[in-house]
Parts: sequence; structure tokens; C-alpha cells
Amino acid sequence: MRILVSIHLDMEVINYIMNKNKNLFDLAMGWYKSGDSGKKAAALDLFPREMFEKEEEAFKKRDKEEKKKAREQELKDVLAECKKLFPVGTPVWSDDGTDNCVNIVVEEPHIAVSEYRVPWGKYDFDDKERKTVVAKVVRLEYFGNDVIDGKWGISIIGLEKCLEDMKSTKEITYGHKNHIIDLEELWKKKSAERNKEIKELKENILNCQAELDKYKADLAELEAWNPYDLTKEKIQEIVKNYAK
Repeated sequence: MRILVSIHLDMEVINYIMNKNKNLFDLAMGWYKSGDSGKKAAALDLFPREMFEKEEEAFKKRDKEEKKKAREQELKDVLAECKKLFPVGTPVWSDDGTDNCVNIVVEEPHIAVSEYRVPWGKYDFDDKERKTVVAKVVRLEYFGNDVIDGKWGISIIGLEKCLEDMKSTKEITYGHKNHIIDLEELWKKKSAERNKEIKELKENILNCQAELDKYKADLAELEAWNPYDLTKEKIQEIVKNYAK
């Protein structure tokens, strides 16, 4: 939708705005560079094209710095929230939606450089140093006897991504909406899965035992049979007995 702006400014007014209210120019520059024809026309109603072309590099630098500062503040806010939600000892689902292993937070959440765990769109202004809130976790790969026998793995979890999922109003198509694990719900779910597998295994054992018994009977019959028992004498005995 085209934004209608009907303001005619001479250079004195432009200079005044540039000195007193740079936010207006930056807003107009955003419109000018947006790719939206309506917004671009509105921007050109406010400032001449030459000014946008002249100030573009300075705007890019200024815009990048502002986004960097905003991101730094956002990280501080996210860190404070993650420290409350994910203290040491919290069982969590991974930020990776394809991973259904239980993870235990074993260090305090902190800000760190990460190549893969930063939520999408956070660094569209700069990809050189991508930071997010993470924590080290102990990963229980199977949630079986590895819980008690010490076969644990160490991994990193992107807590900012977890927090983003939990705050999202959109439907989560994979992974977990709530990354904090409710142990009672987990016990019930895993107990049901365990009991189902035990039942299936016992049924399989019975079926296999029946099949094994048949194999044993066939083996015993074969082992008892000796082709050399069919002698000429035995044939005569059979004929004699039949003739009776």
C-alpha cells in the first residue's frame, strides 16, 4: 500500500530536520530502500533522491550500529530471562527439533558466539560475530540405563532458540513447544512406552519359543532318521507283515 505524504520541503527545512531529528531521515531511508514503490514515493516526497544517494553509506553504517546496540540489549534481556527459566539442573528438550533426547543443564546460561544456534534473522545486519544465549548440557541419549550407569554425552543447547519457541504464537510443526521437561509427564510417557515394548518383546519371545520348539522337533526327527535302516531285510519284513 502506498503511503501518501504531501509535504514540500526546501533545503533549509531539510537541513533542520537532519540536524534535529535524524530518525525521520532514517525512517525515510528505510522506505526508500524497502523495494515497496509506495514507500519509496513517500520517501521521495520527504527528501530528494540525491540526498538518499549521498547519505546511503552513512545510513548503512549508522543502521548497522543501531541494530548492533539493539541486539546487544536484546541478548542481555534474553540472558536474564534464560537464567530464571533454565537454571543449572533443569531438564530440557534440545533446541534442535529433530532431537528427542533429554538434556540436563549443567552450567549457567551465558552469551557466546555460535555458528548454528542463533535464531533466524537476528544478524541480517552482520554475520561476522553471531552471538546467542547457550548452556552446556548432559545429554541422555536413550533415557534408559544410561541415566544410572554414567553413559552420558556432553552437548550445547541454544536457549535463545528454546525461549523463542516457547514465546511463539505460531504452531510448532516439529520439536517441542515447551522446552522445559515436566518430569512427572516424562515418567508417565516413558513408562507407557517401556511397558508397551516389554509386552511386545514377551509376545515375540513366546512366538519365537514356539517356532524354536518346532525347529527342535524337526531336528530330533531328522537326527533319529538313518537312510541306511532301509535294508533289503527290512523291505522283506515289511512285505511279510503287509501280507498278513
